[in-house]
Amino acid sequence: MLISLIHPSRGRPEKAYVTASKWIRESGGVAIEHIFSLDQSDPTREEYKAIDKMIVNNNDCVVQATNHGAAASTGDLLVYLSDDFDCFPNWGEQLKHLAEYVHKGEYMIKVNDGLQDFRAEVLTVPIMSRPLYNKLGYFFYPEYKSMWVDVDLYHVCNRMGVIKPHRELLFQHNHYCNGKSAKDDTYRRSDGFWNQGKEVYNRRLRRGFQ
Repeated sequence: MLISLIHPSRGRPEKAYVTASKWIRESGGVAIEHIFSLDQSDPTREEYKAIDKMIVNNNDCVVQATNHGAAASTGDLLVYLSDDFDCFPNWGEQLKHLAEYVHKGEYMIKVNDGLQDFRAEVLTVPIMSRPLYNKLGYFFYPEYKSMWVDVDLYHVCNRMGVIKPHRELLFQHNHYCNGKSAKDDTYRRSDGFWNQGKEVYNRRLRRGFQ
């Protein structure tokens, strides 16, 4: 089994490398495909060090970068990795066990991000099976830029009946809002897409996410 870490990043070459290295180191020996998906316009792009694969596209947002990363992936399980996500020892072994013995076909594993109530209708750390990715045709709905995309993904998957909740799997989200990261230009860039995302979400909600 191969797990693909889809890792879009911008303006954080050192933080991104440290995060990715830890995830690979703590995977428990599971085969990992790591994909840095970078923006052509990122002034720090040349400072990134490839761990496995690195792709560069003319992205204008994290959603585009994520979708390009997913399109380049070959894994059986696709995991969205942000620079501020933490992992626990042997996380890969636990996901491999779920994929091989518990869940089959099209599914989305919902995990605990340590930041929001687990009952929240959002997928902060989406973990998607290859068959589900193939059916959706995207990792994140491409009309979004950043904000609200994880809420949209939750409702799409919930309506499909493919969400598999696993509260016991804690992937800590070390966001600036809980004081575990400094607010930087990358956060500010993402926050700036709040209204754009809300408009797309409300329109798709009215249409039943079709």
